[in-house]
Amino acid sequence: RRHIVLDLALGHELDLQRPFLRALERAGGADLLGLQPVRVDILGLDYYCHSEWWYDGQGSHSPSPHPLGFARLAEQYGSRYGLPMLLTETNLRGLPSDRASWLRYTLEQYEQAVARGVPLRGYCWFPYVDSCDWDPLLARPARRADPVGVVGPGGGSDRVRTSFTAVWEAAAAGAPSAALPAYRFQAPCDVQLRGLLPQMAHWDWQDPPEEDAIPPVRTTTTEGASMPTQSVLVVLSHLRWTWVWQWPQHLVSRFAAGRDEAGARTWFVEEPVAGDVDSPVLEHKQLDGITRVWLVVPRRAGQDDPGSDAARARPYAELLRGLLQDQGRECPDVLLYTPMALDIARALDPGQLYYDVMDNLAAFQDAPGGLRMRQHRLLAGADVVFAGGRSLQREISAHRQDCHLFPSGVETAHYAASRQLRRQRGTTGPKVAGYVGVIDERVDLELLGGLALALPDWIIRVVGPLTKIAPGSLPAAPNLEYPGMVSYPQLPEVMAGFDVGLMPFALNEATRPISPTKTLEYLAAGLPVVSTRVPDVVAGYAGSVRFAGDAGGFAAACRAVVTDSIEERDRGSAVLRAEQDWDRIAADMAALMRTASDAGQGRTDTARTTA
Repeated sequence: RRHIVLDLALGHELDLQRPFLRALERAGGADLLGLQPVRVDILGLDYYCHSEWWYDGQGSHSPSPHPLGFARLAEQYGSRYGLPMLLTETNLRGLPSDRASWLRYTLEQYEQAVARGVPLRGYCWFPYVDSCDWDPLLARPARRADPVGVVGPGGGSDRVRTSFTAVWEAAAAGAPSAALPAYRFQAPCDVQLRGLLPQMAHWDWQDPPEEDAIPPVRTTTTEGASMPTQSVLVVLSHLRWTWVWQWPQHLVSRFAAGRDEAGARTWFVEEPVAGDVDSPVLEHKQLDGITRVWLVVPRRAGQDDPGSDAARARPYAELLRGLLQDQGRECPDVLLYTPMALDIARALDPGQLYYDVMDNLAAFQDAPGGLRMRQHRLLAGADVVFAGGRSLQREISAHRQDCHLFPSGVETAHYAASRQLRRQRGTTGPKVAGYVGVIDERVDLELLGGLALALPDWIIRVVGPLTKIAPGSLPAAPNLEYPGMVSYPQLPEVMAGFDVGLMPFALNEATRPISPTKTLEYLAAGLPVVSTRVPDVVAGYAGSVRFAGDAGGFAAACRAVVTDSIEERDRGSAVLRAEQDWDRIAADMAALMRTASDAGQGRTDTARTTA
């Protein structure tokens, strides 16, 4: 459907088996199929925030909540038509700082497409001068400037420079996208571009220039009382925001976008780190739409970074509470990913307490003492409890029957590029069986070593950071590779280099309740998957994943699945990928949190009225 007009003009693939062409013929458009093809030497692609549309049971939506982005669209056009192309038009109606960030985004997308071999030959920001009367000119001249240009109209032939002008000039002079500022989008662009924000998750955001910043408007009721808004959200996590982009980052980035619309900030609080300080220092930084917070404690020889409950971290709760009070943010909602931060959570006097159980941390290697006891207290006291898998839910239900199940999700659109890149790669060279994820005690290292021996003509590629495992304990073989950690935006390209996705998990206490995110990520990337019999994977993906128990079984499964039909595999996993979309999961979880918050606010208001 996206390509139909251009296909008709070029006479390209006018096969009546295409559903849209059949509908066109039935509607009386048969003559269009016989048009004389036109000659096109270079193809122009316009791309705006509203260029991508989304269709569902409620109709059409623009901008799309699940956009592919310009780089992927350019890949589609390049692969389909084989023509050189230009990004011929783009702009953003908004403040100069918004336009600067849109320039960075579209230029970054252009660079990504070129790096993947897309034949792009130029980029055009349109217009240079703010257009005037773009909408009403045919009816009447209203002298209304449209804020989309590099400069604005002044008196006569004068031009008005803005903060965007300097950014555009830097790009025109050859500055790469990474050298351009990443200003936070302001209303209404922040809402319009919400679907694209995950593609900018790696940016180091900064506040807009003072001359562009729009202060929030405070509305009041007729009695003069402030209208209720969502509380700020404080997330207490055992994982660092800047580490592997996984469960907390997928969800919290979406929670933050929703709360930000209501004027509420999200704080992501990490475990302490040791540093060159004389006394504990609280650090914080704006990143990816959240405020990242961590405590730096004095370094001690021979000691690792302390946990949230360590004696050295005792000032954490007081300093964090002071930071929130300085911001006028008392009684926040608190979401925990680790029970070890329960004391900090309670010190913040939370309005609502949420617990998202993404793993059974008590079963992990070197789990801190007291974790299980704190978990029982947290399960008893939390207003809402989530479980990240069926096995986890069964375990938790013994202590908390109203636990809400949300298995791992996926951003299907994010991994779509893997399929195109894999086709471009072709079938030359050895087959690659790959794993992407953290390499820790949950990975069966003996199985990996045996698989490398059993598939000597394949490459076994293990991508991800090493944690809680000595490098010397990793199996070694000429065809076994460890490229290290990669960023989330790089994963589609990494998976494009695989022929099979591996889940070589050891079957132990740490893996018994896991619901791996990589199952759906591999499937979204178009990969066949071979896994050990992790209970949640067997229960949820029996029709889409091949199972084996040892190196020989994995090798045989890898050789077999590379010939499987991708169409059949897609049909088998389509419902799962749609139902377990991260946007949908985050929206459902946020709705449960709002319901609990509204109920809690109602109880508070009743108590105040009674008092």
